[in-house]
Amino acid sequence: MSERRERENMRNKTVAYVAAGLVHAGILVALLVNFSSKPKVVDAAYAEKVDVVKATTVDESAIQKQQDKLRQAELQREREKQAEAKRLERLKQQSEDEKRRIADLQKQQQVETEKAAELERQRKAIALKKQREEEQRAKELAERKRQAELARQRKLEQERKKREQQRQEEEARRVAEEQQALETQRLLQESLAAEAAFRAEREAQQRTTTIIAKHTALIKQKVDSFRTIAPDFERWRVAEVNIKVSPLGEVLETRIVKSSGSERYDRSVESAILKASPLPIPDLTLDPEANNIFRNINYKFPMPGA
Repeated sequence: MSERRERENMRNKTVAYVAAGLVHAGILVALLVNFSSKPKVVDAAYAEKVDVVKATTVDESAIQKQQDKLRQAELQREREKQAEAKRLERLKQQSEDEKRRIADLQKQQQVETEKAAELERQRKAIALKKQREEEQRAKELAERKRQAELARQRKLEQERKKREQQRQEEEARRVAEEQQALETQRLLQESLAAEAAFRAEREAQQRTTTIIAKHTALIKQKVDSFRTIAPDFERWRVAEVNIKVSPLGEVLETRIVKSSGSERYDRSVESAILKASPLPIPDLTLDPEANNIFRNINYKFPMPGA
């Protein structure tokens, strides 16, 4: 409010200064016009001087009087001229003083205008600073709100992750417990199965060993029954022979694996094997595995009774 009143006062002062300047300018113009009209008086004086010159031939005394009169008139005109010059000088001085006053008024007006402009600039600067401060506060407030919202979101996300982690850990524990239970059950079943398999394998091995021993003895017994032993054979001779037979025990092929050192002894063993065919191997329908073992097997044939 005070700023508006101050601007109105400055505007009124400016109008007053301009009006005063216009009035003084009008006075100066009027004075100059009056001064310019004086030459008419001078022209009349010169006309009188011409008349006086013409009258010199009439009367010398009159001429003298006329000359005195002219001198008086000239002196009067000189005084008037000097007075006019002084008046004009005063007017000129007044005009210059008025110009200086107007210039001072203009300078003062300029100063006032600059002062008003500076005040306006300061006001705008203060308003701009205030606006920027308010914008900065609003920005800081918005940033604090944003940071608070981000913190809230992070907290919610952390809580969600924590719950999810707890759920996953519980699920992992449950799965681990179930897997542990299944693994324990599997290990127990494997242990039982391994034990049962071991027992079955051991029983099968025992049965196979028994069958092999039984049928090996039967085969050797039958082959020995067809052997003819020469009296000159040494008792320590042993021939190892590979025998291949059919599923029914028929001899298909014989091959000396390790010679006894006597070709005649070896041939006698092979001859006795061929004569003993079919050999007494395990029955194919009752024990296929044992039957398969005896279809390609090596036998050692020492001297009978050795």
